Amino acid sequence: DTSNVNIGMNSIRTTHNIPSKLWIKVADEIGENAFAVKCNCLEKQSIIDAKKIINEKFGKVNFLVNGAGGNNAKATPSIAAFDPAELKDERPEGLRGLYNVDMDAFEQVLRTNTMGTFYPTLAFARYMKDGGSVVNFASMNSYCPLTKNFAYAMAKAAIVNLTQSLAAYFSASGIRIQTAAALEMDASEVEALKNKFYDRERITN
Repeated sequence: DTSNVNIGMNSIRTTHNIPSKLWIKVADEIGENAFAVKCNCLEKQSIIDAKKIINEKFGKVNFLVNGAGGNNAKATPSIAAFDPAELKDERPEGLRGLYNVDMDAFEQVLRTNTMGTFYPTLAFARYMKDGGSVVNFASMNSYCPLTKNFAYAMAKAAIVNLTQSLAAYFSASGIRIQTAAALEMDASEVEALKNKFYDRERITN
């Protein structure tokens, strides 16, 4: 049944994580063919557990959308071009060059965007019916990197390459794998979406 929907396949480690109560609210509003499953897409056992719940309710999965991702301010320089001051022990307040970014945060951005797509694809494609489909979220940063977004652009470029490789590999199984590259949104548009979907009253009531 192509109307069956799984909501909430995301990484609980992303900085833009949405509370599970909201997923449940959205699923309830969609109806009986949708339900929320909490899953950390960076932990293979969590994915296996989520897949088991989905299989028990709907049977085999026909479609998968990998939407895990995001950026981290700690992994992003505050300046767009190299400044010799970033090499000094004492830097101007607020100056964070490429040499000063938090490398743990940098690597987490890479891991969330790439492995957060790779692990779920392996888990679900393994049992997909012939003709299944996987959609991975890339970004226009994959093709035209913005200044300062080193980790994010690197990760999203990897998603394009990964998708092409996976598409060739799984073609023998009749599984189609594609990317969707999102555009940058105006701040007012983002705020409008937040007001529409991220209603705290809906989460708490």
